[in-house]
Amino acid sequence: MSSHDDLSELQANWDRLGREDPLWAILSEPGKRGEKWDVDAFFATGRDEVDALMREVDARAPALARGKALDFGCGAGRLTRALAQRFDEVLGVDIAPSMIQLATTLNRDIPNCAFRANMESDLAFIPDASVDFVYSSVTLQHVPPHATRAYLREFVRILAPGGVAVFNLPAGNDWSLKGIAHRVLPLGAVNWIRRRRHRCASVIELHPIPRPQVVDVLRQAGGRIIDITPDARTGLGWTGYLYYVGRT
Repeated sequence: MSSHDDLSELQANWDRLGREDPLWAILSEPGKRGEKWDVDAFFATGRDEVDALMREVDARAPALARGKALDFGCGAGRLTRALAQRFDEVLGVDIAPSMIQLATTLNRDIPNCAFRANMESDLAFIPDASVDFVYSSVTLQHVPPHATRAYLREFVRILAPGGVAVFNLPAGNDWSLKGIAHRVLPLGAVNWIRRRRHRCASVIELHPIPRPQVVDVLRQAGGRIIDITPDARTGLGWTGYLYYVGRT
């Protein structure tokens, strides 16, 4: 399968999820399946996440400019909306047109938000050194690793001087029973289990990249590692990290 085919399949899966049950696909909370998310409660989780995030960012980069921010993997705009309270301009980018359509509708009352669908493995529509803050939350783990590496290089390219990119990625499986199962089962078997478990034709795959490889990609692109902290959002069976990155 080619690189373009990988992203086409990813887009097809998430576009279907965006039509069927988008808020649950973004936040798969127990009891929220079947369009049971209250929209206000959904967006409140984004405010809470961004509030906590920016406290951590401010501790590491207190002089961060508040001009333009990018929400990569924006989905329905849960975090884009919250970032718009802290930055002059926020762009939400997602691979699924259905998600972008929903985000545009749900956030039409937020004038400093814009949304764009993108299925390329680059961000060529964003100029060099033009974005003060990049955030990608629970997104890159679903992207094929070759494309994730390309996006990481793009994050560094678009960062303005003094800018910061923050993203999370799983690094591999732990030694819990679930982690061992992921180590030994082929991806096709794992995808079958996921389809049965979620009663859904679409597959939300998880793709780890070991921490040293992530660091190497960032440094080769001209990135500067500000901090790396453990991150448990990928869930049981995985080890993951939250990366804070600047530009050299």
